[in-house]
Amino acid sequence: MRVALITGASSGLGWTLAELVDQEEAMDEIWLLARREDRLKKLAQSLKTPCRLLPWDMSGEEWAGKLKDLMEKEEPDLALVINNAGIGKAGIFEDLEGDHIQGLLDLNIRGLTLATHICLPFMRKGGRIINVASVAAFLPQPGLAIYSASKSYVLSFSRALHREVRKREISVTAVCPNPMMTEFFNLSGGIGPTGLKRLGLDRVDRVARKALDRSRRGKDLSITHPTAYVIRFFSKILPHSFVLWVEGLMGFY
Repeated sequence: MRVALITGASSGLGWTLAELVDQEEAMDEIWLLARREDRLKKLAQSLKTPCRLLPWDMSGEEWAGKLKDLMEKEEPDLALVINNAGIGKAGIFEDLEGDHIQGLLDLNIRGLTLATHICLPFMRKGGRIINVASVAAFLPQPGLAIYSASKSYVLSFSRALHREVRKREISVTAVCPNPMMTEFFNLSGGIGPTGLKRLGLDRVDRVARKALDRSRRGKDLSITHPTAYVIRFFSKILPHSFVLWVEGLMGFY
């Protein structure tokens, strides 16, 4: 049974990716993981491919055990795993609530890593993993300190894992979009385009299509917006201290 697993599937990029997987990938089932069961039901009703709903909160403790038990029981051929679940919030680190910090780290880092570790034993030759990072992964960003750091982790982890699993002919693609005007902004407490991320908004459909295309081609990185290419280029050739100084001069924080 060929299965695609998509986390954070109840809105935004995850929802669009689920629709495209339904249209473009030959799957026997799509497993949709997110905490809002009502939204998952609505999504599943709109798809042709049979869906299994996993209404679990990945910032909690129980979901990982449930996912592992499900994998061991069903022994699926996990053809595609999309780690899309994530949160963020703009603000000075010192002013953030401790619960928010813990939730962000649990979801953006711990959740993505554990989901990948649980899924890998059930992936075969040709299997693909897509990890959603951000353009924020390329540079430290004051005002988005822990969010950008968490996405830097996703990027670094994904690219290293891509090399590790290459011998099994499995690919890992890190997706680094610019901000997208989705429900993410509201659910994350008002995070909006700040710093260098103000320079352009990505379209959700474009990000999703390119992510799947790059994944099918076995690439380890997917970037869509022109400014993301610029930011990545300068992050390689300029000291981060200089870029942070320029951001300060331009009033980005």
